[in-house]
Amino acid sequence: MDSYQILFVEDNEPDQMVIREYLTNVNPEEFELTIRDTFEGAKEVLEKNNTDLIILDLNLPDCDSLFGIRYLKRNFPEIPVVVLTGLDDKTVGLEAIREGAQDYLVKGSVNEQEFNKVLNYAIARNRFQKEINVQKELSHSVFDHSPCGITIVNLHGDFIKTNHKFQEMTGYTRHEISRMTISDITHPDDNVATRTVMKDLISGEIDKFSIEKRYIRKDGKVMWANTSGNALYDSSGKPEYLLAIIQDITESKTNHERLRKFMDETDAMIAIFDADLNLLDINEAGLLYTGGLTRNQVIGKQVAVFNPDISEERIEIYRKVIRQREPASFSNKITFPDKNERMISFHCFPLESGCAVICYDISEEWEAKELLKSQAENLEQFAYVAAHDFKAPLSNLNALLQIIKNQSGIKPGFEELFSKAQGSVAKMKDSIDTLNQVLTMKQNIHLEPELLRVSDAVEIVLESIENQILDTNAHITTDFSLGDSIWFPKVHLNNILQNLLTNAIKYRRPDVQPKIHIATNMTGRIVHVSVCDNGKGIDMQRYRKKLFGIFQRFDSEINGKGIGLHITRSILESYGGAISVESMPGYGSTFTVDFAPKPETAESNPGFVAAEAHSYQP
Repeated sequence: MDSYQILFVEDNEPDQMVIREYLTNVNPEEFELTIRDTFEGAKEVLEKNNTDLIILDLNLPDCDSLFGIRYLKRNFPEIPVVVLTGLDDKTVGLEAIREGAQDYLVKGSVNEQEFNKVLNYAIARNRFQKEINVQKELSHSVFDHSPCGITIVNLHGDFIKTNHKFQEMTGYTRHEISRMTISDITHPDDNVATRTVMKDLISGEIDKFSIEKRYIRKDGKVMWANTSGNALYDSSGKPEYLLAIIQDITESKTNHERLRKFMDETDAMIAIFDADLNLLDINEAGLLYTGGLTRNQVIGKQVAVFNPDISEERIEIYRKVIRQREPASFSNKITFPDKNERMISFHCFPLESGCAVICYDISEEWEAKELLKSQAENLEQFAYVAAHDFKAPLSNLNALLQIIKNQSGIKPGFEELFSKAQGSVAKMKDSIDTLNQVLTMKQNIHLEPELLRVSDAVEIVLESIENQILDTNAHITTDFSLGDSIWFPKVHLNNILQNLLTNAIKYRRPDVQPKIHIATNMTGRIVHVSVCDNGKGIDMQRYRKKLFGIFQRFDSEINGKGIGLHITRSILESYGGAISVESMPGYGSTFTVDFAPKPETAESNPGFVAAEAHSYQP
């Protein structure tokens, strides 16, 4: 710790020796004493060195009795001064205190104990004053550089002090604001509320406040602000000033008003809940779901209070969205207060603290979809019956043609015609058999999902097509590190992977070694499995809309029936999944399969297990 620097200004040597002895007896290491016998000499020390305390003789040869103390307080106000007076100069000592000295000592009557007492008091007061100065500087710094506006007004509302930020907010200069009152820049509609807050602060009914109010800027524009503050009290504990901190919320208020306008103009129901599912806001369309209640009757209430028919399952989905920070969408039939039943689509999104629910009435779309679904099922059933009924006649016709050929022979000149007839019947029979295969698969598509590892299924499929891999020298790599577990029927997963992998080998470029990479990824709880190859590729601009259709083939050089991708998409969509493709001729294709997560009705979803990346070697 640095020693305490004391400057002793005294021209009498015996007095110098007394003070030096007193300080030595206290603690010689704690104090460092500098002695000057003239005021001019003292000024030189003060200009060059840091000084913590001045002991000043008021009877110096080059300084009038009170001139010295006045000079010191004017030029070095932060340094405390203790004056020394003669026995006949007590009145001068008291006058020096009035001029700013901290204390005085009378020569000839001061003893060591009294000197130490005065010294310690002076040091303590000096340190306390430094702390006050630091606090003042800090307070001024916060006041002047705050990102919020700060004002101090008297009890009548006159501005006493404002910071730069508030002047910037309102557009007024410090001088202009100093001649105004709080009412002058408050929006007329908010003056009553402002006066009420001031009155309650002054009376002691409240000790702090926070309100949203409007200010009128110098340019006439309205500024919305969140204004909070408290009273500042005098030494007797009575309110003397009022402090306010002003935060400009014009932009957020404008955005909120736009959101409110959108909410009230849209046909969709929009409700916003806090983390405990208390209603924070709801639009006019949403009030239809409450049985005719008003906004004031439902705001702040639990969702189950104003909507007693809500299912516990729906409430749990809302809670899960808030808890896991992931959106959820679902549809439910809802019975409205008018007893009409409608199909409603719910979309729940997490907010910073709570969730937003947007609902659409999709009754018409749902009914149309159900009608189309029914018609599609009828057409599919018709196709199944027709394919089944055509199968036997075609087989008979093919058999008859063969009998004619074997027993009766073909008349000269009709051989080519007969051969074309046989070929047409064979093609028709093959198409009917393929259609039967597709329809049979669709009728038996719904199997129970189970927890599977994609890596295990890939390994099984690769073993089953090992000969194709060897024959084509295909190089296959895998990476399941970003998710390896899905909920899906095992048979269907194997069929999908086998179809994608055999296609990747089948549609290879003849002059390039086939390279296939199988990888997984995740978006939320959806697992993506991609199969990427360096094969021929597909002209997506030409074939994108037909790619997953039945009997669609795009390469006449490769044998196939054109049903593999159709079956793959049908299987995936029946379990809430999807398939997409990116491809370019000559550069290969990437098929990405999206597997839906375990249904929400399940209690929990086992963690996704990651598998290591590796290359397949048959």
